[in-house]
Parts: sequence; structure tokens; C-alpha cells
Amino acid sequence: MTNQELSRKILELVGGKKNVVSATSCMTRLRIQLKDRSLANIPGLKATEGVLGVVEDATLQVVLGPGKARKVCDLFVVDAGVQNVSTESSWQDNKAAMKAGQKDSPLKRGLRTIANIFIPMIPAIIAAGLFNGIASLLGQIFANDASFAAQTGFWFVLQNLCSLFGAAFLSYFAIYTGVNAAKVFGATPALGGMIACSLYDGRFVRPLAMPRGHARSAEDIAGAISAYVQLFDRLLKGYLSGDLSAKDVELAYRGDLRGRGLLI
Repeated sequence: MTNQELSRKILELVGGKKNVVSATSCMTRLRIQLKDRSLANIPGLKATEGVLGVVEDATLQVVLGPGKARKVCDLFVVDAGVQNVSTESSWQDNKAAMKAGQKDSPLKRGLRTIANIFIPMIPAIIAAGLFNGIASLLGQIFANDASFAAQTGFWFVLQNLCSLFGAAFLSYFAIYTGVNAAKVFGATPALGGMIACSLYDGRFVRPLAMPRGHARSAEDIAGAISAYVQLFDRLLKGYLSGDLSAKDVELAYRGDLRGRGLLI
């Protein structure tokens, strides 16, 4: 099969001219942007002579092999009457067009949100780990040193400083996470940090659980925790469904705190 015949066969199997938005090629693949992916005959493409494989991604990618992909692409854009985005647009435009064609699923949005929260903290996590590692190493090397045992001297001070720097981040990791999460969701960072404190600081949880002056029995605390879980569940469902904005969630949480006498 000639390149011209292959180009026309591919065009037929992807749904014809009306279904093709644009096309481009890389080293081994003809990449086709389609209007409706369901119109493409994927099994037929895979069975076509000269086609080495088909990859379904942001674009429909027909694997043709080195050199051949570019030649078929040049013929395909003429047959389909579309532009070759590899030559008529910059790589930035090409990337934007591919992203626009991607389906933004709830899973992708969730992963992107998690990444936006934790990626900015990676340098601090690495630095904290290094400081803790150095502190541990110094403790082992100078374990039998007299001045180290007496808690004096340069190496003892250095070991304690490294431990301090390492713990300064990791010990309050939840707070940093809460602050970053609040920024990502468009809420007040200080409130995000305060909510994060409640996850591990008992001194913060206890006054949050019940109104001031109330006798705190085990049943009271269990009921308060249950109420907070239900509140969080409602707010989270409202945010994910789009019924509530991040600001709405913050205002609702503030209203609950005011009801417990914890905010003025």
C-alpha cells in the first residue's frame, strides 16, 4: 500500500473529513485530533496494512514508523483539508490544543489538587529529612565522645540544631498541609492551619469539641466528633458537587465555630 493509499484509508477509518479537526506527526506517529472519537474504527485501523499500532490518548495516534509518519501526515492533511499543527502553530499552541481536548475527569482533578497541595512542600520535606539524617549520624559518630555525653561542645550543638531544623517542619507537617490546602481551595490559610491542628493536638480538639463551660463526658466528646464528621461530609459533598464554593465552605465552618462560642 502506497503512502497516498494509506492516508486515504486512515481518513476513511477515522470518520472522514467532517470528523477531523487537525493532524500532526512526531517521529513515528500520525496524531489526529477528532471531533467525535466514537466514529473512529479502531479495530479497522489496527488491521490496516502499514499501521503498526494505535494509541488512544488526547489525540488518536496512528503508529506508522520513523520517516513514514511525516510523509503520510503531509498527504493526510491535504486529503482531510485540515491544518498541520506541527508546522503551522507553535509547540505551545499544540500543547494547549491537546489539553483542551482532554477530558477533565474527577480523578484527574483530584490528583491535580493533591499535587498542588504537596508539591510546593517537597523541598522542605527533603531538607527536613537531610537535617534529621545529619543529626542521627552525628549522634552515632560521637556517641562515646565525652563532651557530647556532657551535652557540651561544637558537635553536640550542631546535632541539636540539625534536629531542631528537621523537626521544625516535620513536627508541624499537618499545619503546613492545612495552610497549603486552604490556598488551593481559595479559603483563608490561617483557618486551614487551625483545622489541621485539630487532627493531632488534643489540647485543640477538646475545646473545639464542646461549648465553653460544658461538662465533657466521653459521650459528649463522641457526639461532638460525630457532628463534626457529618458537617465535614456535607461540606465536602457540597464542594465536590459544585453546589458550594470554597468560600461557602469556609463561612459554614466559621458559623459552626461561632455557634460553639469559639469565634467572635
